[in-house]
Amino acid sequence: MILSSAITGKSPFRRLVVHGFTTDSDGHKMSKSLGNVISPSSLLMPRESLSSHLNEPQQTQKHLSKSGSAIHRQTKRSASVVQRHTLDVLRCWAAASALSSRVPFGYRELDKQAIKYRQVRNGFRFMLGNLNDYCPLTHLAMLTNTSISNPVGGTLALFSQLSSALLNRDHSSVSHLSSLDRVALTRVGWCLNRAASLHYPAFTFDSLIGEVDNLFSWLSSTYHTSVKDR
Repeated sequence: MILSSAITGKSPFRRLVVHGFTTDSDGHKMSKSLGNVISPSSLLMPRESLSSHLNEPQQTQKHLSKSGSAIHRQTKRSASVVQRHTLDVLRCWAAASALSSRVPFGYRELDKQAIKYRQVRNGFRFMLGNLNDYCPLTHLAMLTNTSISNPVGGTLALFSQLSSALLNRDHSSVSHLSSLDRVALTRVGWCLNRAASLHYPAFTFDSLIGEVDNLFSWLSSTYHTSVKDR
């Protein structure tokens, strides 16, 4: 930033987002001497590569201290969970970490995010399986009696227009919507609007992830269970 300001006379960016200090699951600073260092790359290493890496003869075996043994045990632990975590789980962990506080990073945190990630993934799988031939633009054109190619504002604008038309009780083609359907539309719309107007501009991704998790928890436990036999 100093170099750019000196050369161009202006900042290289308008806003700077910095995350908190990363610690282990217990809130301690990660250190090789403590044996609590976890590399994200070790969680993504193929099991065969990681196993061969663990079985390689160590040239510095005689110099291993207690902390070195702890690191070796920690690496063995990473081999046992490597198949449970993907890049998307790491992205979920990063997005769910508050920017204004310390960020714990460990297997406990990744296990929690993996559970939430699978819930969201399974929810989308259920919805996509039942909406494979559904076109929201065609549906909106039918509801509004207009020809719509691509609404200005993208996906959020399309959903807002579609949900407004669907929630119009006077429209004959949406009279089949139940109260539960209307609640689901309202909750999804509320989440989308808060994401676009509040969380993304303020970089409060952790709050957004929390609201998305709550939404999918309700969808999976209540809405999907109620409508799957229709």
